[in-house]
Amino acid sequence: MTDFKIFINLLKSNFKKLWKLFLLMIFCALGANFLTVLQPLIFASMMEVVLPKDLNLLSGSKTENNTIQDNSFFDLNFIGEKILNFINVYFNIENSSIFSNLVLLSSLFLVVVVLAAIFTYAANAISKWSNATLTISIRKRLLNHYFNLDYSFFTKNKYGDIISRVITDSKSVAQGVVPVLQSLFHQGSLVLVYSIFLFKTNNLIFFASFSIFIIQYIIMLFLKKPIKDSLINVNNKTAELLSILGEVFSAIRITKVFNMRSFQFNKLNYLQKEERKFGFRAAIIDELQTPISSILTSASIVIILFAILHQIQQNNITFQGGVMFVIIGRLIINPVIRLSTIFTWIVSLGASYYKINLYQNVKKKITDGKISNCSFKKHLFLKKCSFEFNKSTKIKYGSFKINKNEKIAIVGPSGSGKSTLIDLILRLYDPLKGEILIDGKNIKNFKLDKYRSLFGLIPQDPFLYNDTIYQNIVCGRKEIPKSKVIEAAKLANADKFIMSKKNKYNTLVGDRGIKLSGGEKQRISIARALVSDPEILVFDEATSSLDSKSEKEVQDAIDQVLTNKTAIIIAHRFSTIKKADKIILLNDHKVASIGNHKKLIKNSKIYRELYNLQFLTK
Repeated sequence: MTDFKIFINLLKSNFKKLWKLFLLMIFCALGANFLTVLQPLIFASMMEVVLPKDLNLLSGSKTENNTIQDNSFFDLNFIGEKILNFINVYFNIENSSIFSNLVLLSSLFLVVVVLAAIFTYAANAISKWSNATLTISIRKRLLNHYFNLDYSFFTKNKYGDIISRVITDSKSVAQGVVPVLQSLFHQGSLVLVYSIFLFKTNNLIFFASFSIFIIQYIIMLFLKKPIKDSLINVNNKTAELLSILGEVFSAIRITKVFNMRSFQFNKLNYLQKEERKFGFRAAIIDELQTPISSILTSASIVIILFAILHQIQQNNITFQGGVMFVIIGRLIINPVIRLSTIFTWIVSLGASYYKINLYQNVKKKITDGKISNCSFKKHLFLKKCSFEFNKSTKIKYGSFKINKNEKIAIVGPSGSGKSTLIDLILRLYDPLKGEILIDGKNIKNFKLDKYRSLFGLIPQDPFLYNDTIYQNIVCGRKEIPKSKVIEAAKLANADKFIMSKKNKYNTLVGDRGIKLSGGEKQRISIARALVSDPEILVFDEATSSLDSKSEKEVQDAIDQVLTNKTAIIIAHRFSTIKKADKIILLNDHKVASIGNHKKLIKNSKIYRELYNLQFLTK
């Protein structure tokens, strides 16, 4: 897709939301242009008042000896007289003194200048607001797409890269669309009207001077690709820098303990230098436009002056027409230069949109079902299931059932597929082969939000948002009353420590819950899982990172909430494992054995080894 097509598509996709702002911006821009064009025309009428009437060459008045024909209103040779005649209709200045006429025309000129400035300011203000609104619109669409993508997308891409597309690239795209649209109407209409004046006055001079701008356009085309390539590299390096910064500051404890300050600093410094290198490359190529424009502008002025002097000598243009041609010729240069920068803006827009477009074209594989009524009354059945991360890592889970109110423990060596099994059950992934049934129905048939509402997840790392304890338990579910929050906290053995805090449930927990202990964070995590009264509780090594005291507090909470609940537990503590109704043993990327603790100790060599190595308690 070309950069210009990207601009058109972005305009189309956002026009319904922003059309009022766009039209108002265009109206103000065109109003400003109309008043801007009037200014040199009023100046021409002032020339007509001041210049002697008996000097044919100077006044531009039509006599029998003058071969110049008045062919159009846009002919600058006689524009001053035409404007003066028009003003005379309303102000009757024909018999007034030169001084009074100049006072009137000067006043009119100043009024037009002020009104033009007001309209220009309004157009720019609306442009800025449209810019910010379009940025939000692009971000909303991208964020909505992110939230609908599969879990696997986030495991395969760096968070810094994902965030950069939302924050940096979305803003860059928006800042390209609105200025281009404004410039097309604002500068484009000025160039069009000024060009008509110049062409109608003397087409020979017009073509001679405009050839300079065609040369400038060709040069811009040659600069387009290197600018775009450099900008893409800048965006990628910025995203990588954001990603590394996120890692460094989220793991600042590790950085300090292992004396990684110099290592991390050097890595970040290298990325900044790479970003600077590509940014500088884009900037110096872009900056070539300024000296090129300056040289070509000066060349065009020289060409125009020589052409005008020659045309005056040939009696093909009046003195007034020549002066006005120079004035209009000078006025057209700025909008032409600004119009030419559209190509740079569109290139920058395309570079920023490149990665956004890649992400927006990612299709989700976990599709929503149609059934909204989802319940769990009998069992969850994995039927001949297998999963594949890549061609070298295939996990065979086979077939087994999880009955209602049953406590299932999943054990096995690290990397055997325990957490992946949980992810399959939660439908964060779909099995490569086989199917997962709940009460005999394939879970793919249910709406994702309805199916997942059956589960309450207590992860190994109890991630807490930088918000209050209350909001971390509710977790965005506005329909949950406060009484349910307190009830869940009590079940999770958390209410006591919460009420001991100064602000109780309104206590801020800090970034990732840094103001709380590990045990406190985990108990809030349990309360968060319980507050919606889920059918199935999932514990993903919920006590593995806790000290003995915190583990006992959390384990007491777990024992309390498991009554009359179905539970799937990934654990490494023997005390938790032996209480399970059924243990699923994973080894070598497959289900090795299924049974209770006594059965597996007796019949499974792998389980006995794991027990002796990991689960044996003193």
